[in-house]
Amino acid sequence: MKNTNLLVVLGIALLCLFLWEHWIVYPLKLLVVLMHETGHALAALLTGGDVVNIQINPRQGGVAVTRGGIRFIILCAGYLGSSLIGAVLLSLSARKPWKDFLLELFGGVILLELVFWVRDLFTAVFVIGVVVGLYFLSKLSTNVKPLVMQVIGTMCCLYAVYDIKSDILSGQSWYGGGAAVSDAQALAGITFIPAIVWGIFWIALAIGIFVVTWLNLPEDDRSNIKSISSRL
Repeated sequence: MKNTNLLVVLGIALLCLFLWEHWIVYPLKLLVVLMHETGHALAALLTGGDVVNIQINPRQGGVAVTRGGIRFIILCAGYLGSSLIGAVLLSLSARKPWKDFLLELFGGVILLELVFWVRDLFTAVFVIGVVVGLYFLSKLSTNVKPLVMQVIGTMCCLYAVYDIKSDILSGQSWYGGGAAVSDAQALAGITFIPAIVWGIFWIALAIGIFVVTWLNLPEDDRSNIKSISSRL
């Protein structure tokens, strides 16, 4: 990842934080929610369960309907999963040969989710739109393509931080037309640990994963972050 790219990524991440409720961030928010639900789905598969479907909705909520598996791990895998997915995207986007075709690979994975897990019209249309958008972005220069994945990776990695008000501290997430039990609430119900504690834990974990990821980026990128931080 070029030094200038990293500076742009950090700037975009901060801008998205301030514009989190603005329509301009809406498509990116839905994509991150899709990665959150993907985390739940993958956890179900890894713990011996099945994925019935995953779904996002216009209210920026989502649900992963699973069957079997270890419920505790599945519930934890939403924010943790999106953070890990983001960390992988951010890390691979800075390294060859992955950086050259990561955008296309990401689009292909999302397309597989459409085939195997998506069963509703809104999610299907959104996923197709994302895949088409990524296809056109793949035609851009080799410098722009990693930048796109770095922005997506950063947003996924820090989703728990961005979503702090709407899903963690408020204790509610929205699905369809009414309130649904959030991951934090569901975990509180089976562990007797308050939802707010789970929320703070996920936020700290997301920040930790992000920091560890950038510490392991190529040396020139780390040096650039340190120089940026020293000026603030």
